Amino acid sequence: MYQFLSNKRILGYIAACLAVLSVIYVTSRERAGLTRWEELIRESMRPLLSIISDIASGLNRSLWALTHIGQLSRENVALTRQVLELKAQLLELAEYKAENDRLRRLLGFREAAPYATVAARVIGRDPSRLSSTLLIDKGQKDGVAKDMAVITFGGLVGRVISVTANTATVLPVIDPRSAVGGIIYRTRDLVLVEGYAGSPGLCMLKPLSSDADIVAGDQVLSSGLGGVFPKGLLVGRVVEVTKGKYSVGKVALVEPDVDFSKLEEVLVITGGSAGRTDSSRAREVRP
Repeated sequence: MYQFLSNKRILGYIAACLAVLSVIYVTSRERAGLTRWEELIRESMRPLLSIISDIASGLNRSLWALTHIGQLSRENVALTRQVLELKAQLLELAEYKAENDRLRRLLGFREAAPYATVAARVIGRDPSRLSSTLLIDKGQKDGVAKDMAVITFGGLVGRVISVTANTATVLPVIDPRSAVGGIIYRTRDLVLVEGYAGSPGLCMLKPLSSDADIVAGDQVLSSGLGGVFPKGLLVGRVVEVTKGKYSVGKVALVEPDVDFSKLEEVLVITGGSAGRTDSSRAREVRP
């Protein structure tokens, strides 16, 4: 009995589909007008026909995607590669621009400097330690020698401590082994500036007289005493002043104007001074 009812239902579905197709055929022919019954049938069948059309369109799109999936995958890979290449080119152009800006600024400072210099690139350092030595790409063949001062447009970098034919090692002023004779620009008090292990990136300033007048913000220049560093190079600025050992005198912390974490190009001073005063050179280094 159940099988009979199921068969009747299937036959009913088939008959309904045939009726729908017949109506579509009859009502699709060009005529002057439709009967009232034809209009009712067409309007009542519109939702069903819309659903059938959407299903057919979806199937067509799915079949197209299945037949072209290999091509689409290859095109996607190619487009992804092009995007990555364009991003890499943009980064490369940005790096070239930044380097060009730095070199132009360094060249301007080099032309205004009162001594002969050799430009060099920093090619080696310990990234975990700001105070570590720097390796530059100029050496004996370029006129670089031990104990030559190294600078940049930000001020004093350090001095050369060893040289090969094509490279040199630079000891930065923030290294605890470094010591620079300095002078307070405002008061002309003589000081000693040493690398300070207690605060990486800073230097310790020790006055050479107990009554030295030093305050935060003072500009510290190289004194020229000792024969290593020319007079008037900007070392840094005082950021903190405290009492000395046993509360005698003063000591201070100095922040170099050079950003050692971003240092990429330097100048090695290979020639003597042109005789300018230290105050004029200070203004050239940092307006």
